[in-house]
Amino acid sequence: MENLMKSNATTIKQRKNNGIQHKNKTILQRTEIGYLATRPYIKWKCNQAGQRHEIPWLIYFWLSILKSHFCMGWQFNSGRFQKNKLRVTDYSWLIASIEDRQANTFNCLQQCNLNYYCSYVEHNSTNCNMFSEYVSGFLVSSSSKVIYKRVDFSMKFSTCSKSNEFWSLNLNKCLPCPFAFARRADLPHACFRTVTNTNDYASGKSNCKIYGASLPRPKTAWERGIMTKWIVSQGFWLDSSISKLNEVYKWGDGTRVGGFGPGEPNNQGSNTTLQEKFLILADHLIYDADGLASRDVICQYT
Repeated sequence: MENLMKSNATTIKQRKNNGIQHKNKTILQRTEIGYLATRPYIKWKCNQAGQRHEIPWLIYFWLSILKSHFCMGWQFNSGRFQKNKLRVTDYSWLIASIEDRQANTFNCLQQCNLNYYCSYVEHNSTNCNMFSEYVSGFLVSSSSKVIYKRVDFSMKFSTCSKSNEFWSLNLNKCLPCPFAFARRADLPHACFRTVTNTNDYASGKSNCKIYGASLPRPKTAWERGIMTKWIVSQGFWLDSSISKLNEVYKWGDGTRVGGFGPGEPNNQGSNTTLQEKFLILADHLIYDADGLASRDVICQYT
């Protein structure tokens, strides 16, 4: 009898630690308790079923927020935020804005967690505004506004079963790479192809377009550092250009380009005519350049 009681106590303890399981179904398992902004959160991982039990309300709560993002490729690791009394002075660094009439800050921060490029969040009575890492230079003190900074975060992408597949950030699933493209282990959310011969900007862009791809869009310091290691050269073309003086450089998807070298873009020092209207990546930083020089070409498929 004593052994039976100990066995039951151990079983109950294991169930409390391991979470609720369902037979022949994938469920969420609690792994660690932490804090998201000023509210508690619990990290879960996907696990295969065991015994059948009733699902508690907490799992329904999380599923209503994250829905299909669990068990479909994303695994969150320390998605926490730092609250600061700041306001944004330049909204051109906005990467996404979601209408939120319920003014639910917790849900807004979770949306940032799900966006690979979100580093800062502004939440007001109507919208959840997400910004890239480069807005950090356009924040000033405020007595009434609040900005949440994403800190201590990382994202693990789903491991696609086939070597020629990549994890799509837009669709949250594995997609095949085009012919002659390959997934990179250090940047698994896209497929890349290096063109053997150097091209001018127009030829390089046209070459990528044939495959339904574009020139690279390194939107973070991390991506710039990774891509720079691929080709040791005088720089390779990027997917951005302007057509007039003082125009803001944007990526092909409309988001603003950040990560320029000191004093860049400088248009060769000219204030009267447009001398350099294209961008290259060299030594971890971005520079403007004319489009006539022959440079290395990398095509990116997302």
